Amino acid sequence: MDPQVDLTVEQRDRLVSAGEALFPQHATFPSFREADPTGEVLDAALVELRRDLPRIIELLDSAGDRGVDAWLADLRGENPSGFETLRVLLAGSYLSCRPVWRALNYPGRVDNPVADGEEVAWLTVDGEADGLLAAVRKRGPVYRPTPAQ
Repeated sequence: MDPQVDLTVEQRDRLVSAGEALFPQHATFPSFREADPTGEVLDAALVELRRDLPRIIELLDSAGDRGVDAWLADLRGENPSGFETLRVLLAGSYLSCRPVWRALNYPGRVDNPVADGEEVAWLTVDGEADGLLAAVRKRGPVYRPTPAQ
């Protein structure tokens, strides 16, 4: 894990428990914990949101001794923007896990190269080369030097 996003064991457990509460196992969908058993995807999400880490830690620490369901309900009512911060982190993490992709029948990135002649067809109008670009080329250069100050 990136040292910039280290959480205490308690904070991390609370975060994963919140993920479990928001994304329980359902039908063919894995639970939050099942989707990312090593926590690798959650770590990557935390790295991407490291600018929000102080706020995330503050939110995790605000749980106190409350159970996760009570804490999330209170957070949702009292601090909707804080709840949204956690929800976005956890939803993004969950939806980035390959087991969830499989449940959604999402293949991930699939190469879709340009077919032979496709680029030419796109740039021609009624068989005329540069048809779509003709009006742009006709205007001439649009660059103007910045005036001296």
